[in-house]
Amino acid sequence: MTERIITVKVNGKTYSYRAVFELDEDGIYVVEVPAIEGCFTQGVTFGEALEMIEDALILSLECRMMVGEEIPLVEYEGKRPSSERACYRKKEIQQL
Repeated sequence: MTERIITVKVNGKTYSYRAVFELDEDGIYVVEVPAIEGCFTQGVTFGEALEMIEDALILSLECRMMVGEEIPLVEYEGKRPSSERACYRKKEIQQL
């Protein structure tokens, strides 16, 4: 299992969430954003799964906004990503 912070822009606002990547028994990367119900996808490679989850996250957030649903603010390591973005970006780079 691998975790990454995924940061996307929707309607001019930046959102960051934790994504969880797992390699299934067929060698396919399955990835989900636990904080956003129903936000999951897969890819043949890690890079493809990463691109797919970014798209899935954008679509999930746009759909929630269109129907007036609340956008979850998640905590990552005890801090809100929107207020500590630089810290998370540094951790993400260190994991590569």
